[in-house]
Amino acid sequence: MPSKRFNPFGFLAPRGQRKTDQPAQASPPTTDAPASAPATTNPPAQASVEASELEQARETARAMLADEGFMRHVTPAGREALAGLLAPEATAEQITQGIGAVRSIAQAVGQAMEQDALLQSLPEPLQEWYRTPTWPASRRWLAEHLVELPADAPDLLEVAALRASAAGNDRAATLQRHAELLRQARSGGVDAAYQAIVGPEAFGQPTQGGGAAGGPSESQ
Repeated sequence: MPSKRFNPFGFLAPRGQRKTDQPAQASPPTTDAPASAPATTNPPAQASVEASELEQARETARAMLADEGFMRHVTPAGREALAGLLAPEATAEQITQGIGAVRSIAQAVGQAMEQDALLQSLPEPLQEWYRTPTWPASRRWLAEHLVELPADAPDLLEVAALRASAAGNDRAATLQRHAELLRQARSGGVDAAYQAIVGPEAFGQPTQGGGAAGGPSESQ
């Protein structure tokens, strides 16, 4: 029976069949990182959150419908859309988006109503002059109706400009310009006033006062 000899690397092999005594290769170190736990969801909890968000969105829509001050600025189509957000099939996201759209429309309508109220505080001839659509039309109107305007018309325009500025109304600058035009037209003539204050390069541009509230913006 062939003898056995001790193998320093832990092997017992028969004589003549010994493995070559070469250092064993070390195994690469292993990192015993804890395995990440699989993501778990809690359907009941998620459903509760969604239900809460939906009810909150519906409550906001109901509050808007009940706010008479706000609803004065909402068009009939906006009222219908807002009421439709309370339909049972509407989701929280749809209601939230709809509320944002109605608010934007109401803000625009409110600004237009403020502008109309501001102009309506002026005498009718000043409103008509202010609403001329272009500077040439404005100059023609003033040349024809200068004597019809009240003596305090420049002051009235300046007061309206101050009120517009305080309210963040973008018509403040145009109202102030009309006040300056009227003062200079009375002292030095209509053509000279428009040349000095408006400038010939702006004669082809629309006035901010032209048309209905929220009309074309003033270019200069």
